[in-house]
Amino acid sequence: MRDTFRFRLSPEPDAEAPESYSFMAKPGRYTVQAVEGDTLTMSAWNAWSGGVTQNPTTGENSRGWLNTYRICSPALTTPDKTVLVGSGRWDNVTDATKNANPYAFDVQSYNVVTFYILDEQNHDNVGGLTLEVTRTDLPASKT
Repeated sequence: MRDTFRFRLSPEPDAEAPESYSFMAKPGRYTVQAVEGDTLTMSAWNAWSGGVTQNPTTGENSRGWLNTYRICSPALTTPDKTVLVGSGRWDNVTDATKNANPYAFDVQSYNVVTFYILDEQNHDNVGGLTLEVTRTDLPASKT
């Protein structure tokens, strides 16, 4: 069986979308993907008022558009039960969305799963993320 749903996250102050989203996950394999939102501002976020700064030596952005978010759940196998998902800082929303990588994890028994965007100074944040979550049944164990 396959279930899919979408939700939006936004680290902007007074945004229509929340900074976090939680749900009770039933057992299964979950794949999460940042996807294009209904608007550009719900497809990526920027922690620097929309600014982009490139390092002239490395060519990498020290500031830019992000597709990063965190997942927290007792179901995760990381020591702190949290994982940071994302793939860098991009010149624009389109590149951030295009370069978002999926993340998969298994839930063995019913558990709360929380997705959130963490930025200690959200007064200058713009945009947000639309995440698509797909649950499939866990593979049958071989005995």
